[in-house]
Amino acid sequence: MDKLVCVHWVDAESSAGWVDQKEIDEAVCPVVETVGWVVRDDEQLIALAQTNGGTDSCGVMYIPRLMVKDVIELEH
Repeated sequence: MDKLVCVHWVDAESSAGWVDQKEIDEAVCPVVETVGWVVRDDEQLIALAQTNGGTDSCGVMYIPRLMVKDVIELEH
């Protein structure tokens, strides 16, 4: 595919140490952005490649559809 997009999606977070209840109650998952070439797009996930070379791709990120907020097609 030759579609270049910016995906806005909800990322997960974790903590490595002790966390008080106030921090837990106020926690929100961040919405982040990833830009790439669409190499798969279906009900389960959208996959974006950093580099696309025909039938081979490099630096592929698989984003679950349930985490996607918006997909914006970019001009190239």
